[in-house]
Amino acid sequence: EELVSVLPDSIEEKKAIVEQLAAELKDWSFLEPSVPQPEMLDQALIRLHTTLQTQSPPQSWQTQSLIDQVRMVLRSLPPDEYQTRLSYLPHMIQKEVQSSLESLILLTNDPNPPTLNDLPRPLVERFVGKNGKHLLQVYCKGDFWDPNTMRQFVADVRSVDPAATGNPIQIYEACHQMNRAYIEAALYALAAILVTLYLDFRSVKDVLLSLVPLVLGMFGLFGLMGWFDIPLNPANMITLPLILGIGIDDGVHILHDFRRQGRRYRMPENATLTAVTVNSLTTLVGFGALMASPHQGLESLGRVLTFGMVFCLVIALLMPGFLRWISGLLSTAEMEKEIEWETDLRRIINEVAAADDLVHETPPEELLAASKDARPQDSHQDRRSIEDLPSIPMSSRIRPRRAA
Repeated sequence: EELVSVLPDSIEEKKAIVEQLAAELKDWSFLEPSVPQPEMLDQALIRLHTTLQTQSPPQSWQTQSLIDQVRMVLRSLPPDEYQTRLSYLPHMIQKEVQSSLESLILLTNDPNPPTLNDLPRPLVERFVGKNGKHLLQVYCKGDFWDPNTMRQFVADVRSVDPAATGNPIQIYEACHQMNRAYIEAALYALAAILVTLYLDFRSVKDVLLSLVPLVLGMFGLFGLMGWFDIPLNPANMITLPLILGIGIDDGVHILHDFRRQGRRYRMPENATLTAVTVNSLTTLVGFGALMASPHQGLESLGRVLTFGMVFCLVIALLMPGFLRWISGLLSTAEMEKEIEWETDLRRIINEVAAADDLVHETPPEELLAASKDARPQDSHQDRRSIEDLPSIPMSSRIRPRRAA
């Protein structure tokens, strides 16, 4: 659409180009179209494919694929059908080219620059306002779809006219709004997930442990995207909230299994491993199929989501070993405290059992005499030693068996 960069600035140089075109088109004539030989047409298609592959932008891969399909179809056609089908093509091309050349010949008859009166009225009304102001169209010099180039181009245009508009401005603003919306959606989803996890585990430590597959998986995803030069764009940023939910789900399953097994935890149960693996693989296969899409946006979405799912699944399967290591880091003081508490609990149970046996085996007369002879300080000392022990939960109290 933009031709200014390929034309000279001087009017005299432009007039010389127009005069040269007029001289070349003066004696132009068309030959009778003919059907090219299959070998010649195939070689021409190969040269076109090579040119697109080496000199065209990456988006030309669709055209390259179409050229390959045309070559396959042409090779499969019988000679008679080949001649019949391709006999219409030269006539159609010649008709279109001839019409364009006739218009060009009329324009080159006068090498002087055209005036507004020489231009079509709709074109003049588009570029010239009623107040005499002219419409100025500015084109991006670099690749507009590069985020940095897009941002710099819009900033440069707005530095001249803050009210400038057009497709580039609209595309930039739309991409900016979509990126911000996806980031906000990811943050809102993360906040809701954290609240839900705390209501489930009732422990900040367990909430943080359940985030391990997600956090490490996201680090791996962004690192791989940087390695393969895959930028975040409105097409693939929608994967962030999806990866949040799926990555958290794997961590929650593994951590619930860890809490259920307790100190005897060695490996997750088969049901847990099956649930985590099948859940991740089904999602991975479903979204991974998007990588085969010819649409670049869907292909990018499928590729990013596949990378993220693979990392989250691998970290989730490695998480049991990490949990075993964490469970083995109990401090010596804490273990000694638990042993001391268990020792005191056994002593209390033995004292209660001995007292219960004494009550049922000793006659009432001897119990009465023993109570009169008992020393108060000893009784007080024993009662104080029992009261100083930690309280025992109701579920832990054991009633001793009565003596026979």
